[in-house]
Amino acid sequence: MRTTRSLLVGALGVMLGALPARPAAGQTAVPPLGWAAGRPAVEAAYTRLRLDGQGGSPAADGVGARLMWNLAPDSPREAGLRARTDLGVYTAFTPRQAPSAGPSFSAFAAGVAADVRPFAAPLFGRVDPFVTVGSGVLRANVAGARPAAGAPSPLLTDARPAFTLTPGVGVRVPLTPGLALQGDLRNFMTFRDGTRHNVAFGAGLRLGF
Repeated sequence: MRTTRSLLVGALGVMLGALPARPAAGQTAVPPLGWAAGRPAVEAAYTRLRLDGQGGSPAADGVGARLMWNLAPDSPREAGLRARTDLGVYTAFTPRQAPSAGPSFSAFAAGVAADVRPFAAPLFGRVDPFVTVGSGVLRANVAGARPAAGAPSPLLTDARPAFTLTPGVGVRVPLTPGLALQGDLRNFMTFRDGTRHNVAFGAGLRLGF
């Protein structure tokens, strides 16, 4: 895993160095990723979800997708926070697998999300950070018999969906006007048996229309 992460970081560094410079903050900003009023963007990513619990943190790999709409107004004079805000829906699925801690399980999450880009133009002309918040449900299905009350996570004691709040941060690296690399770190907070912080990492592509 450490070797894989090192390779990913190295590859990202090479791509950043190869990308042409873009206008810095304070200069005329080119509309990022082809966003326009009412236009959607589709995101697809690899995800890694780690469930918070006692006696270990079961983790599972899966896939995720989001469909987001930019709130850019028709008039440039009205641009501002709305032009840097996206609203949309998300879903994530981790197929059944057997972690080292706890029983084997699969998980499904779905909900709504809002992203806000704090800067009008990408930092250093290349890096576009954002903050995100959402809400939805997260459900884990345990293989075989229902585990005992001492399961590593409350989500693994039954198959009931759990309400989630999902704050997070992320970054996009535009490749073309309609395509970007994207990575994010989200906290699928659940409130069953206390507040649990189920952290998810994602990395993939964003395609704007």
